[in-house]
Amino acid sequence: MPTIPIIYFLIPYALVMVVFIFFSIFNVYHLMRYGIYNFNLYILSVIYVGGTLFIIGASYIVLSDFDWSVPLSLGTYITPDQDLFQPVL
Repeated sequence: MPTIPIIYFLIPYALVMVVFIFFSIFNVYHLMRYGIYNFNLYILSVIYVGGTLFIIGASYIVLSDFDWSVPLSLGTYITPDQDLFQPVL
């Protein structure tokens, strides 16, 4: 059975994070540049940036404990004598 390194699953995650960070910078810039500057805008921006940093930090902590060098093999989950689908009749 072919094996796939599990680290390949980080590629879509990294792409999503890059797009998210790009849009976050874009949104915070436009909030500061074109928003009505008052205390509420400041609080909203601090909560948004703080929440983003919290989520990125939490995902780093969770993902750093995982062993990414382990290959994923379908043979460990599907054996040749096992049917993928149960017969209808």
